[in-house]
Amino acid sequence: MNAASVRRFSRMMVVLSMCLVTSACNTTKATSDTIAKFFSSTTPGEIFTEDGVLAEDQKVNFFVGVGFDSLQQDIARGQGEYLVSLERLLGITPNHHAEFANFAQQHYETLFASDLSIDRTAHLSTVAMLEEELSKDGRLAKWRMD
Repeated sequence: MNAASVRRFSRMMVVLSMCLVTSACNTTKATSDTIAKFFSSTTPGEIFTEDGVLAEDQKVNFFVGVGFDSLQQDIARGQGEYLVSLERLLGITPNHHAEFANFAQQHYETLFASDLSIDRTAHLSTVAMLEEELSKDGRLAKWRMD
């Protein structure tokens, strides 16, 4: 390689490195912003036990708060790891996956009526609406693990 090629290669590597660093910072910032929004909408004493462990009744709220955007995308698609994780946290058995995914997708507009970037409690509204819709006809009890 000649000197000009080495310089071009070096410049490309610097630009590539800068892009990677910048994108990593944006991801970290987005994650920390989401967590800050979640905690600013709740009282710490309500979500943690005396031992500092996340309270059982707050796990779904926390999960939806932290993964709000990804969960929103998964429900819109009717599939994805966030949707499956939500099912597990709600105690829905794997054999009811397709039914739950279809149900969540049909109720998308109701579940995501609020935007987390505007309303810091949007995740809590999403969980409340989900539980309300699931309990209307006893569906949740039928889908839950024994």
